[in-house]
Amino acid sequence: MRKNNIFSQHLFFTRADIYFWLLFILLNGFLFLPDLLFTAPKTRYSLNIEILIAFIIWIIFSTRCGEKARRLFWGIFLAFIYIALIYKSYASILIGFYQMEPNFYNDLPFIANGLPFLLDSLKLPMWIYYGFILSVVLLFRLLWVFTRAVFIKSTSQIGLATRIIFTVLGMGILLYSGIILQTHKEIPTGANSLVNEIKLNASASRKSYQNIDSFIAQNPFTTYDYAQYHLQEKPNVYIIFFESYGSVLYKREHFRNNYLEMASAFDEEISAEGWQSMSAFSEAPTWGGGSWMAYTSVLFGINVNEQSEFLALRKAYERVPYPNMGRYFQTQGYEFVWVVPINRELSPKYDAANRAFYGADRWVIYETLDYAGPLYGWGPSPPDQFTFGFIQDLVQEQEKATFLFFLNQDSHYPWSPLPPHVDDWHTLAASNDESGKIGIEENSAVSLFTARKNYLSGIRLSLENIGDFITNLEDPNAVIILIGDHQPPTVSNKDDGFETMLHIISQDTEFLANFKEFGFENGILLNTEKVALAHEGFYSLFMHNFLARYGDDAENLPLYLEDGLTD
Repeated sequence: MRKNNIFSQHLFFTRADIYFWLLFILLNGFLFLPDLLFTAPKTRYSLNIEILIAFIIWIIFSTRCGEKARRLFWGIFLAFIYIALIYKSYASILIGFYQMEPNFYNDLPFIANGLPFLLDSLKLPMWIYYGFILSVVLLFRLLWVFTRAVFIKSTSQIGLATRIIFTVLGMGILLYSGIILQTHKEIPTGANSLVNEIKLNASASRKSYQNIDSFIAQNPFTTYDYAQYHLQEKPNVYIIFFESYGSVLYKREHFRNNYLEMASAFDEEISAEGWQSMSAFSEAPTWGGGSWMAYTSVLFGINVNEQSEFLALRKAYERVPYPNMGRYFQTQGYEFVWVVPINRELSPKYDAANRAFYGADRWVIYETLDYAGPLYGWGPSPPDQFTFGFIQDLVQEQEKATFLFFLNQDSHYPWSPLPPHVDDWHTLAASNDESGKIGIEENSAVSLFTARKNYLSGIRLSLENIGDFITNLEDPNAVIILIGDHQPPTVSNKDDGFETMLHIISQDTEFLANFKEFGFENGILLNTEKVALAHEGFYSLFMHNFLARYGDDAENLPLYLEDGLTD
C-alpha cells in the first residue's frame, strides 16, 4: 500500500511541478494585468501576498489532508481569485482614469450614476456586451479548470524539490515583506496584498463617511451673502467650462509647441476684435473626470472632490437654495441660463434634483436646440459650434442681463471622431442617415500616440469654436470666463498636477486689471508654472473683482477666500 506523505514523493521535477509553478506565475500575472493595462506601475510584474500564502499552505499540508479538505481549500481559494480579479479591475480603472484612490463609499454611487451614462453614451452593439460576458465566463471557467487540475488532481505528484524550494522562497518573501511593513508601513515594491488594499479602501470609506457631516455643516449663507452687494452696471457673464483643458498642454513636450501655436492664434483672433484677457492656473478638485464636481466647486465656492460630498451637498440644497454664483446674479435681475445639450434623457427624479440644486431660470437642453444632425462624442451631443451659434442667437433676444453656464463637449474624451468646423453653423443641423447616432468609433481602443493626437485635435477644434463665439458675439460689454474642468484622462497622469487654465476675457481693461494682483498674467499664454488659485476660491475672487468694477460701492467688497467655504 502506497504511503501518501511528503517523504514518498519523487525528488526531481515532473510535468506536475511545471504546472504548479506555471499556475503560480499566471495567477499573479492575472491579478497584475489590470494595473498593467490601466495604470503606470513601477514594476512589470507583481507578486500577490495572499496567493503566495495560499500556495505555501497548500504545498505543506495538501498531502496530509483528505480529498474533502483539499476541495474545500480549493473552493475558497478560487472564490478569492474571482473576487480579486473583479476588485483589481475596478481599482485599476479608477486609478488609471481618474487618479482616485479606491473608496467604496464614493465609488459605489459614482459607478451607479456613471455606468448607465457610459453605456448609454457608447451605444455599442449588443454583440460586444455578449462577447464581454462570454469572455469573463470563459476566463473564470479556465481558472476553475487549471486550479482544480493542480490543487486536486496533481497534489500527490508534486516533487519534493518543488515543495522545499517553494516553501523556503515563500517564507523568505513573507519575512521580508513583514519587516518592510513594520518599518515603512507599506507593501514592498513588486508585491501587493488584496487584504491590505481592501483595508485601505475601507479606512478611506469610513473617513469619507465621517467627514460628510462636517462638510454639510458649513454655512454658505453668511459666507456668500452677496445679495447685499448691488450692481451699478450689469454686463452679461458667460462661464464656459472647457472640457479636459489641463496644464498637461504646457508640461508635456508632445503637446506644448502645438498648444502654444493654437493658443497664440486664439489670442490674436480675439484681440483683433478688441477682446483682452487675463490668465492663471487654477487647481481643480478632480483629475481626469468628474466635471460636475469641478464646476460645482467653482459655482458654489466649496471644494467638492468626492462623489459622496457632491451627492450630500445636492441633497442638502435641493430644496434650500444654495447662494451659488448664478443665484447671486439672479438677485441682481439677471436671468440664469444653463446650457446642457447632451442627448440623454435623465430620470425625472435625477433631472429635478439637478435643476433645483443649481437653480437656473432657463435650461437649454437637447430638445431646445431643435437639432436634427449627427451627434458626436460623450453624451452624445450636437457639435459645439452649433450650440455656440444657438447661444449667440439666444443672448441677442434676451431682454434681461444674462448669466450663462455651458460645458463644451468637443474636447471630451475620446476626442474621436470630431465634427467638422463649417462656415455657417446652421448647416450642421442638416438631417442625414447618421442623425441621432453617436460618433464614437466602435473600436475605441487606440494607441497612446493616437490618443494624444486626437486630444490635440479636440483642443484645437474647441478653441476655434470658442474663438468664433467670442468674435461673433455682439456684446462688447460681456465678461467671459473660460476655465478647464480637469486634466484629460489617458494622456496625462497625476504627476502633471490638478491645475487647469483659467482665462478672464473682456473688452474692459479696467475690470481685467483687478486680477493682476492675484497672480493673473496678461494674455492667453502663461509664462509661469505657479498655480495662482483653486477652483473653490474663484467664486469669491471673481465677485470681489466684479463688484470692484461694476458694483455701487467699490469700498465695500466681499473678501477673497482662497480655500472657498471652510469651517
